Amino acid sequence: MKKIWKKPILPIASISLASVMFVNALPETPVQAELNVQSQVQMKNHLLPLGTPNLQEKRTSVNLAPGVKYTKINRGETSSKDFYTVDVAFVETQKQAKKLLENLKRDGFKNARIIKEPDRAVDDRKKGPLGYIVRIGQYQLEADAAEMRNKLAEKGYSGLRTVYTGEDGEKTSGPWVVNVLEVDQGRFHGHVVPGLANDAVAGKETLTQIADRNDAIAGVNAGYFVVGEKDGTPGDLAGIFASKGQLVSEAINGRSALILSSVEERQTLHLCPRQSRLLHLMVRLGRWMD
Repeated sequence: MKKIWKKPILPIASISLASVMFVNALPETPVQAELNVQSQVQMKNHLLPLGTPNLQEKRTSVNLAPGVKYTKINRGETSSKDFYTVDVAFVETQKQAKKLLENLKRDGFKNARIIKEPDRAVDDRKKGPLGYIVRIGQYQLEADAAEMRNKLAEKGYSGLRTVYTGEDGEKTSGPWVVNVLEVDQGRFHGHVVPGLANDAVAGKETLTQIADRNDAIAGVNAGYFVVGEKDGTPGDLAGIFASKGQLVSEAINGRSALILSSVEERQTLHLCPRQSRLLHLMVRLGRWMD
């Protein structure tokens, strides 16, 4: 009986996105994916620097094709201090946050609170807090938080998000899930190419759908993009994007871009800052020049 090999589709993430990287295996080099489970073995020399050193770490590896290896790393455990909640809105000023809090209380939502986000990007010229998050509820189950989100939506609130506080960046025991895709260019005989959701700037598509549509064995999330209509066109790329030598989408709000030429021995580095000036620096491969 003739064996038919189907290229495995690996959904590294399942959120909507606007651009990904594909790893396409050539059809003449089929390989049966081999599972290598390291469930009990601690890789002491390569533990992730997340949380306290005594946290348990499990790694599961799959060889997708010659030279292509996918590893899923699970580290830590659920913290009793973390919970699910609903982000009602992110606003710029404390006055806006307090006004929203009053509206929520008027509509019968009593347990809302305001969280100040003090940190700005290092190149942000504005001073003061980045903004304020208005949150409501503390739930052990994501389904309960989703139910609160639906109640808020019924009252006319929009832009709602169900979030887990363990992802806020504060101290936690996890758990963390890290997906690693390794491509050995000396052994892999396929192609690594960029792509867009729906092959267009506008609109969103899950990573699984994009990989399936392009017959890819793996996909990786790429740049940031517009999520909701209030921020622009959903799916529009935040940064500059070019494909096959053609400009597909310009950067929004003067977002900076970094472009490396394909010169073999030396590369020209183009920095495109917010002021749209172009700086040219010469760099050696793998090393900055002072």
